[in-house]
Amino acid sequence: MTMKTITLLLLLALFCQTVVSQQAPQTDSNTPLHQLKPNYPVPYGIAKSEEIAAALNRIHGYLDEVTPAAFVNSKTGEVLSDLTRIDENTTLKPGDFRIVSYEWGVAYAGMLLASQATGDPRFRDYAEKRLQFIAESAPYFRSTTEAHADWGTKLPLRNLLQPRALDDCGAMCAAMIKAKRNGSKANLQPLIESHINYIMAKEFRLQDGTLARNRPQPRTIWLDDLFMGVPAIAQMGKLTG
Repeated sequence: MTMKTITLLLLLALFCQTVVSQQAPQTDSNTPLHQLKPNYPVPYGIAKSEEIAAALNRIHGYLDEVTPAAFVNSKTGEVLSDLTRIDENTTLKPGDFRIVSYEWGVAYAGMLLASQATGDPRFRDYAEKRLQFIAESAPYFRSTTEAHADWGTKLPLRNLLQPRALDDCGAMCAAMIKAKRNGSKANLQPLIESHINYIMAKEFRLQDGTLARNRPQPRTIWLDDLFMGVPAIAQMGKLTG
């Protein structure tokens, strides 16, 4: 075989390989893993501070609109402005999320952190408005809950006033302490003390003190409980010294 023929064959092979590589999808079999581009609708990249601020502003605008701080009559939809008129039909005004849930304990803590990071008071005000609303409402619901045990778990602040699991109060307690340490004017101390007492003295623990649950099986350790319990305890240590 002449050198000219060998050269032509090599060029042809390289050409074919180039065509195949252009047509075939990139996979781990033909491309180094670190060079593969992920097929995600939102591309990865180093976010710019203005992009993060814009995303935070969109989140704040949405949540501020869909998490109202008000009570209504569940049957009539009438807004309840006089909390001495609480009855078994009193409920939080419907929104996309519940402002007293453990998820919203996380949301309040996130809003406070966003305010510290950006210097924008709107995030802090979001948490303060709702925590103030909860703190002012709690005494009315506490007396009503004690007087009307037959209303069961329907009252909207039951989880905060009569916690039965760390989900009921752990994340909310941590957020309340953070807000208090951040200068909140809401009277959160009664709820904080009640929640810490539950976490420290009433929540189920293993023999060595590890926070645990008896569901779905006896003596089950949940990663959730690490988050629901330890940050609140740590925050309380910071608050009280």
